[in-house]
Amino acid sequence: MARTLTMLDGLGSVQFGPEGLGFDGEEIPWEKVRGVRMHDGADLLTSLAVEYEFERMGQVLPPVPGRAWVLRKAGSALTALIRLVRTRMTDRPADRHDIIWEITYTGRFGREKTLNACLYTTVFLMLRPDVAAALLATAHAHGIPVAEVERRSVEDADQPEPAERSAQLDELCRQSEQAAAALSGDGVRPESCGAEPSPGEGFSENPAAERTHG
Repeated sequence: MARTLTMLDGLGSVQFGPEGLGFDGEEIPWEKVRGVRMHDGADLLTSLAVEYEFERMGQVLPPVPGRAWVLRKAGSALTALIRLVRTRMTDRPADRHDIIWEITYTGRFGREKTLNACLYTTVFLMLRPDVAAALLATAHAHGIPVAEVERRSVEDADQPEPAERSAQLDELCRQSEQAAAALSGDGVRPESCGAEPSPGEGFSENPAAERTHG
């Protein structure tokens, strides 16, 4: 089981400092970074993102003892984090959630590659604007070009209302639980995402999401 857990060690981590920056256990040296792109974190919380995250974990983790337990914990952690985002977005609907989500860099043989933050890292950066701001400031300090997030007009008909956004996040919680249950071989046991998280809930279930360097 310990070996199984190490496969998810980098999940939710953010690395930045004198040597480079990166997400989820992969760090890119500054001299190879061509640019970073900002995104509105709220736009990245989609059903497709949840689906992809669990699909990826299902492929990474081999069918060994402890796999089902790990997947259940991963689903529980993601659900708790989304709950916290839901609470923050409900309490402070005017807040922006702009984060560095994409890194463009020079890979092997000079090819251009991109590294995107996983869903755990996305939610973590939304919940820790101080870390998101420090990451952005560090990129600026190293002269890295930053592509700003595209601003949507307040008249944009596609802009969800707070109540609609809250309902969308409720649904994401349910999908996270269902995806984890399906991959672990359990029956679906949906919970109410609308319940307020208990003190310390969320980050304590996913220690990797709190591991930052910089």
